[in-house]
Amino acid sequence: MTEPLPEGCKPKRRQWPRFSLQTLTLFVVFVVCCAATVSQMGPKRIKANAEAAVFSPDGTLISTSGYEPSLIDAETGRTIRHLQTAYYVLDLLILPDNIGVVGTCAGGSVCVWDAATGRERARLTGHDGYVLAVAVSHDGRLIATSGEDTTLRLWDADSCKPLRSLSTAPLRLCALSFSPDGKHIAASSQESHLIHLFGLPDLSVANQLDAGFSRGRPCFSADGTVLSVLHPDQGSRVGLVQFVLPSRSVRTLDLFEHKGDARCSSVVSTDATEVWTVCEDNTAYLFSVSDGRCVLKEGSPEPFYRTGLPWRRRGDVSRDGQRMLFVHPDGTVSIWSRSQLLSGSSPFHLPAFWLGLLLLLAVSASVWRDAKTLSSRSAVVPGSELE
Repeated sequence: MTEPLPEGCKPKRRQWPRFSLQTLTLFVVFVVCCAATVSQMGPKRIKANAEAAVFSPDGTLISTSGYEPSLIDAETGRTIRHLQTAYYVLDLLILPDNIGVVGTCAGGSVCVWDAATGRERARLTGHDGYVLAVAVSHDGRLIATSGEDTTLRLWDADSCKPLRSLSTAPLRLCALSFSPDGKHIAASSQESHLIHLFGLPDLSVANQLDAGFSRGRPCFSADGTVLSVLHPDQGSRVGLVQFVLPSRSVRTLDLFEHKGDARCSSVVSTDATEVWTVCEDNTAYLFSVSDGRCVLKEGSPEPFYRTGLPWRRRGDVSRDGQRMLFVHPDGTVSIWSRSQLLSGSSPFHLPAFWLGLLLLLAVSASVWRDAKTLSSRSAVVPGSELE
């Protein structure tokens, strides 16, 4: 039996450690830094019902096409605006300075929206049947379109009026790309293995380059000296053909690192020295164009979009070459940072990691100081066992 306590004495209560406001504040900031470190170690995921996605010229916005065409903030992932349309949008591009958006619609027309309001500003009509491709010049003054009617059309981006039209029969051009200097349009077709170069502004046939295959989207390097064409093979590789302009010398490259089917999204860096590609084995690859060496493999917990249409914009690279985006089967968009991928899964390159480490040391020192203060008070105050 326990002896009864003397009269007037209360039983001893358990004393919980009393942390100072400084310790609690440091601990909260430490938790925030840990969460930031974890979030920055993987690709940024943006929830969107996207079929295809493209960066804006300045890299601040992302346009997503599909049943719900939208403009998304590339930094925060927040949907800024939905575009008003009753059509399914096949392809969507943002004009320079983010002043407008142009896209191909399933109804066979090309629509131009006001980026500030999301309302349709004009409609480019003239194609007979579906519009297969659309491109915008780097200065934002011209829009090029091609369709199933085997015509290539040039439009004024400001007035939305037609400027030129050229018959490409029997070829249906499925991908278009303006050169950075605005003097040429590169196009690939479904029926030919040639890459066609058209001169501007009269759409004259300037050249034909043998790419060795008919499928793929041509893209110019930032300085316009290299024209690259990627082709996903039916097997386990991605082929790359590069034309060095104006000499037209050809460089070919086969990428053999893929496991399984390689029909998926691939993009070429803006300086034409690297190829980023993602495949159905849920892995992102970085290849060096100079020797075909696989520089990096980075796994993803989610599958990427696999498509048999290589000219669809399932992936894109920002003009500064530092960010890539790819579309997933559920419509979400993942943004990959080049510096992040090159550093692998290590958190040592993240400022939040080092800040969190310093805060951990600060929290430990503050807890030790609080405990020491509490113990010293208990030793000084007489009868601290009793309340």
